[in-house]
Amino acid sequence: MKKICYGKLFIAFILFILISGCRWFPEIIENGPEIFFNSFQVTNSLGNARDPVLVWADEQWGVVWEKELNTNRELYLTTIKSNGSVIDELQLLEKNYYVESSNCLWTGKNYAVVCSVYDRNDSQYKIILILASPDNIIEKTMISITSDLLTYPSIAWNGKSYSIVWADTNEGITDFDIYCSIVFFNSEGQSVINKELNIPKTGKQLHPYIVWNGKNYACIWQSNESEYNRIYFSFFDSDMDIIGEIDCLSSPSLNAYHPKISSSGNEYVICWEYDIEGNFEIYCEYIDSNGNKSGGTIKNTDSSGKNKYPSIKCGVDEYGIVWQKINDQHSGLYFTVVDKDNEEVKEPVCLLQNSDQLDLFSPSIAWDGKDFGIVWSAWSSYQENNYEIYFAY
Repeated sequence: MKKICYGKLFIAFILFILISGCRWFPEIIENGPEIFFNSFQVTNSLGNARDPVLVWADEQWGVVWEKELNTNRELYLTTIKSNGSVIDELQLLEKNYYVESSNCLWTGKNYAVVCSVYDRNDSQYKIILILASPDNIIEKTMISITSDLLTYPSIAWNGKSYSIVWADTNEGITDFDIYCSIVFFNSEGQSVINKELNIPKTGKQLHPYIVWNGKNYACIWQSNESEYNRIYFSFFDSDMDIIGEIDCLSSPSLNAYHPKISSSGNEYVICWEYDIEGNFEIYCEYIDSNGNKSGGTIKNTDSSGKNKYPSIKCGVDEYGIVWQKINDQHSGLYFTVVDKDNEEVKEPVCLLQNSDQLDLFSPSIAWDGKDFGIVWSAWSSYQENNYEIYFAY
């Protein structure tokens, strides 16, 4: 009987893995970002995977992300374990849609994904709500259709209905207004109520973000007024009518951008970026359940360069925040935790950096009840120099 040479078989097996591109082992990125901690590549898109949104779904993480390939920009949902292993991948929208932006939440029973798209079939912009399990699309609902640009959708769930907010050009591309939709599902089907938010029109109203705290909605948005961009905050009831006053959180003499909000149930933490003489710094503010500021404005960054695109999430007596930093030499991804009681900002940790300052990491952070999880998009040499989605926990 001929003897089997196990050493040669092992070498052949390794060569097969390397040639075929199978990801049985963690990928070594020789020419990509320098990564300073353990992370996991969760996509193999054969295109550019970008703009991920991370949520915790009771026993797994869900990542909604956009795949850019040729002239298409498709939408996917990938579910993963905390060790980075992929459970399932589901395509949410087919190729005739070009996805502009998206957002996601977990209701306790299903994922709710809202996205703004351009439909090549009828040359219309649309807001679409998709309800999905990890491996199946449950429902697709058309929220808004127009020939004008729709963008930056955000979604919240109050246990009975969804509230969706987005920026709408309405009568041209120069001004944006914030619109909302209330969506009900019952045994008789679905009901969609669209309305324009009753907030002052002061030019471009962008980047709305909405959350539910068990009692009412809280919404933030960016508004361009004369020379400056400002960040506004207000409560809304379940019918999306304003409760109380609208509060301006940012300085009237600085440009503020890209606000995000997270709720712990009893209070909110809101972050945004300031443009301070060409340097961008990230600030946060605590708001209690009555709309009062709790403590002072917290500066999360203290360095030269551009600290941009923050993502924030409340934990227990703390919040985690992740952002991208750009300077003359490189771009980097940073993370820190802020203790609520003493407003202490822990030393930021550099998660990775890249020699190319134009790389867009688009970070997103979520909380599983014990720890923070982070996803981002980064350059990879694995598949013809594409961007892929990475996860760390």
